[in-house]
Amino acid sequence: MAGTFSSLHRNKTRKTENLDFGEISAGYFTRLSDNRVLEVYLGAGGGATERIERNAEKVTERTLDGSLSKIFAQVNYARKKRENLRLFGHEFPLTYGAAMRMSYMQLNNFRINGQAGARRKQRVFRAHHLHPHPNSGPRATAAHERPDVRLPQQQIPQSR
Repeated sequence: MAGTFSSLHRNKTRKTENLDFGEISAGYFTRLSDNRVLEVYLGAGGGATERIERNAEKVTERTLDGSLSKIFAQVNYARKKRENLRLFGHEFPLTYGAAMRMSYMQLNNFRINGQAGARRKQRVFRAHHLHPHPNSGPRATAAHERPDVRLPQQQIPQSR
């Protein structure tokens, strides 16, 4: 088991940024031949973020906030060298390794000035259908091209 926590709080004249985030993981490790170690971890994390933007007169123009969620998988490989580093009369073992991490992170409950934030336009074609096209044969039709599929309208809150 392993865990981490990160916190960043910056308060400047024009902008305040707050970020608190933690993660926890469980894993397995084994020693391989020749002083090698293999580690595998799975984990999850979460946190909160807030950004306050102010104008030159230090009046708050916009507040953005939301929560964060994350899942990840990580593989580490390490090896101890046979020789040690001798420095200032002391011996230090040399170890080197590599780590690879795959992560998925998402911003949830995004709000601008306390209101639900603007949803970004979907860039993923969710409703694919193959149908004959008069000029080119079969082709994929995205949801925004189909008259029978209604997509939500983008809402952008007005600044105060």
